[in-house]
Amino acid sequence: MSIKSESNRRDVSLFARFIKYLQLMYYQYEVTFSAYVLTPGEKIVLNTVLVTRAAIRLAWLYNGIDDKFMVNTVNDTASAWREMRQLGVMGGGLNGMDY
Repeated sequence: MSIKSESNRRDVSLFARFIKYLQLMYYQYEVTFSAYVLTPGEKIVLNTVLVTRAAIRLAWLYNGIDDKFMVNTVNDTASAWREMRQLGVMGGGLNGMDY
């Protein structure tokens, strides 16, 4: 590497480095999720799913909800299903077999 190219690298503005970083992140996203082979409509669906998942994750982290909440929710749901089955509100499972 020549001295001239090193000095040019240091002279690049913070904004230009940030733009270059964003371009690199976009390239990594395209390669990681194989988005470069999708049609524009498929990219919209993929981006919507990814942004939604990230927003939900950030909301959970921001609100401080931990995994105990999910475990309790799953346990409460399972007990509610069992209770409904015992009361005869629900039939058996697939092919008449109980779960």
